[in-house]
Amino acid sequence: MGRSTNIPKSVPVWRNFQSVDCVVRHKGNKKRMSFTIVGIGASAGGLESFSELIARIPAGDPAEKPHRPVDVLFHSLAQQRGPNAIGIILSGSGSDGAKGIQAIKQAGGITFAQDESSALFFGMPSCAIKIGCVDFILAPKEIAQELIRISRHHT
Repeated sequence: MGRSTNIPKSVPVWRNFQSVDCVVRHKGNKKRMSFTIVGIGASAGGLESFSELIARIPAGDPAEKPHRPVDVLFHSLAQQRGPNAIGIILSGSGSDGAKGIQAIKQAGGITFAQDESSALFFGMPSCAIKIGCVDFILAPKEIAQELIRISRHHT
């Protein structure tokens, strides 16, 4: 455990990474942001390992306004891909993603939400469903089947 033996302890590892600059548009406002992209590769057991890794990373300053990364992602997807966008809300607590999935639907895209019987936490799917912008309410296995069906009709 610990640091890789290939990296000297004196090297501030995070400062060596290149950051990506982007402009985020939200409600007509532009905000310039810079962030580091971290690629993670895994195979068998990877989802469990990834979940454990993410669970150990702090969510940020709780004094800041609520962080809604799914809404940001879906708004960007709706803006960039319009009617070719597909948004999927899976198990999660809170309401992140509901407004973003609405943007995808308004842009003519296709939207999914995980059904209550298969979701560990139904908050996120429930909020999206209540807005009335979800095309399909299915278990993940059925979402995958529908994505395959859709892909065959769009090629």
